[in-house]
Amino acid sequence: MGLLNLINLWVKKAQSFLLLGVTICLLFYYTFENEIDMLNSYAENEYMPSINGAVTNHEVNSQVDTTVKPASEGAEDLPSSKSAVENDAASTVPAVPLISEEHTPAESTITDLRDPKVLKEKNKYFPLLLSSPWRGSMKFQDRWINPEIDDLTSHKSKHAVLNEFSLPLNFLQLPKDYPTVQANDFEDGGHQQNQLLQKLRELFIKSWNQEQFSRLDLTIEPWPLSLIDSLDTLYIMGHMSKFNDAIDLISRVDFTIPPITEDSIDIPDVSTRGLGGLISAYELSEEPMLLAKAKDLANFILRAFDTPNRIPVLQFFWRTEYGNRFPYQYMNVGSLTNMALEFTRLAQLTHSDSYFDAIQRLFGTISLSLDEFAIEHLFPTTVDGSGCRILTPQEVSAGLHLRNPKVMKSIDQNLEFIHCHQTGKFLISPQDWEKKEQLFKMDYQQQSFYSNLVKIYHLLNGHDILTILKTYHPMDGEGEVGTTGKNSEDEMGDGEVAPPDPSEKVQLHNSKQLFSIAMRKIRHLMLFRPLSPIANYNLTLISSFKAKLRVSPSTDELQVEIKKLFDMNHEGCSLATTLGLASSLFNNTEYLRLAKKLTHSYYEMIGLLDGVFPEELYLDPCKKEKCLFDKNEKIQNILDGRYTNHDALTVGDTKVELNSLQTQKGNKDMRKILMFGLTQGIGELNYGEQDIDRNSGKWKHDPERPFWVNKVGKRRLLSSNVIESIFYMYRITGESRWRKMGAELLKKTIENLQKYHSGAKGVWSVREFEDDDDCSIPSSWFSQTLKYYYLLFSDISDYTLDRYIYTSGGHLMKRPQE
Repeated sequence: MGLLNLINLWVKKAQSFLLLGVTICLLFYYTFENEIDMLNSYAENEYMPSINGAVTNHEVNSQVDTTVKPASEGAEDLPSSKSAVENDAASTVPAVPLISEEHTPAESTITDLRDPKVLKEKNKYFPLLLSSPWRGSMKFQDRWINPEIDDLTSHKSKHAVLNEFSLPLNFLQLPKDYPTVQANDFEDGGHQQNQLLQKLRELFIKSWNQEQFSRLDLTIEPWPLSLIDSLDTLYIMGHMSKFNDAIDLISRVDFTIPPITEDSIDIPDVSTRGLGGLISAYELSEEPMLLAKAKDLANFILRAFDTPNRIPVLQFFWRTEYGNRFPYQYMNVGSLTNMALEFTRLAQLTHSDSYFDAIQRLFGTISLSLDEFAIEHLFPTTVDGSGCRILTPQEVSAGLHLRNPKVMKSIDQNLEFIHCHQTGKFLISPQDWEKKEQLFKMDYQQQSFYSNLVKIYHLLNGHDILTILKTYHPMDGEGEVGTTGKNSEDEMGDGEVAPPDPSEKVQLHNSKQLFSIAMRKIRHLMLFRPLSPIANYNLTLISSFKAKLRVSPSTDELQVEIKKLFDMNHEGCSLATTLGLASSLFNNTEYLRLAKKLTHSYYEMIGLLDGVFPEELYLDPCKKEKCLFDKNEKIQNILDGRYTNHDALTVGDTKVELNSLQTQKGNKDMRKILMFGLTQGIGELNYGEQDIDRNSGKWKHDPERPFWVNKVGKRRLLSSNVIESIFYMYRITGESRWRKMGAELLKKTIENLQKYHSGAKGVWSVREFEDDDDCSIPSSWFSQTLKYYYLLFSDISDYTLDRYIYTSGGHLMKRPQE
């Protein structure tokens, strides 16, 4: 019996070890499957014979044709006079003719890549490098996966993340000295104003019925983004029956994949309206189905992050057969961060690291790119999201692509092989590099990066996303980013920044440092005072500017020529909300002073334009103590030719040395200076005597446009940017004047809607000022404009700025509490 018991014991132990062994084997298999594919990719990159000469033809034919040719049939096409590296270089860099016409193997390779079957096979290993969806070569045409053959719901990562960055374990803990954002005392008591709230409810229902959300047909709009965008406002305003009907409809929507009819998905838009709307509605109602739908949608959005540098493809062709791609070379940094709050909050709610990992890597890349552009800490309107530096023919001939593990062989939009050195940063976009010129704006997209940076800091209870992993580098740590010279000082009151820690290879800014330096640059380069009819108040607005780069070998300087455009975009007013939050979170009262000045100025400007919001407005800068517009002075300036077009920038004597910049060649430092042109802004317009009526002092071809306005773009009525800033200023300062401004702005908006969109028998509709082909109401009217109006006049204890974070799309995210 003892022997039998001993045998049974050993059998049980053997079963346990066997089960453990099988489990470990499966774990290793699934963990390293993607890594094996990656290793195969590098093997394909450098050693696969198909990329050199006519071997490509033989190898390709064996892949796409079931008939296998004898080796001797292809041997006669092999080049004999060039090394493997030289042939590789010749086929890689099409822009420079390195080989003569008799060398046809490279041409054969290009021809082969034009074959969709061959391109599909090669794309498994070589990612596509495209400039943008609308700037692609005519040689390249996307092909779509057939849903009748392939399963579109499944997705295998081509660039898998094995070690995900996690949320800080103590993000629930609130530091003892953590500041409050919302004011403690309100001049008017902060009570709700019922009459205005009722008017807003009625305006919401009128707009809702006009859009016919209650009759939404999922066969026509399978992903009802506008409806989802409006959910939280329905809840806040107490329209519970409509909210419940909307929830019932959304429960029948499949968010795991988009509608089959949609070839491409706008990732920032889907993230802002769809994901943000679902999470916000869940936060308010605690309906579990909404969180489940949000996870489904977020998991689909993560597909767009499946790129070599883990930066998402914003215009995501989700059904393409060529799914292995770099992010586009023309992207906007602000748009990249428009899912940051949503993903971070979803990670908190679901305890899934994959969502936070995506955002952490994104902000890490941004932090390492701060000095890549003309003005450090500011990003131009477009950047190269791929981070690819294309190796030159000389570098390929020297075998650099074989020695550097960060070089990945790729396929460009002309269907030719190239070698991409993955820098792990955002770079200057190709067009900006060619022109040596970059455009800087502070519109909705551009300012949203700084907004999301501050709000994530708030959402993480003061735990900084930029310093959670100080030594993080998406490409294994190349180069350094640190505070240098005068950039370390904050002229807006933050004091000095701590010097870099020399023990760390990569020194990232923290959020406070980054924000502080960026705001100093904005204040110095973008703020301006315009001439206006307001007698007793000088306005402060935000201008765009162009920066031209020029190297001066004689003075050993990199000259950055700055030209302000003196334009105004009403979306720039949203920067005031970010400044208001930062004033409390980063303990800087100067931010709040500037935020109040900007909000008041944009409000006054909208009043001068009768409550209409211009998308762009070009004005004259003020160089006097009082910025009152003078009609006669304007006429004389036009007659004197000050408004004629100047293509070249006239460089003035003003120079402001910022810091030293290390050049690309060698270790020699080059001084970087700013140079401001003598003619600024007005040279873009090209007005003369023929454009004005000297007697009346009006524009001859556009007499309705105020004479103090040089140029006006498309006009809007339903914009949310100014009322958003007014709402923040009221909640942060407690000053009653902001409610008065909001009430006046609402009155003017309703009057304009009735004035411009009236029908028979006094019936009027809600539409934009200038009708487009699509006359539907933008969903931001529901999710932002009406919501901010409603919260402005609600009780100040409702949805406070300390309990909730408002996303760039106006959606509410709860701050986690212990």
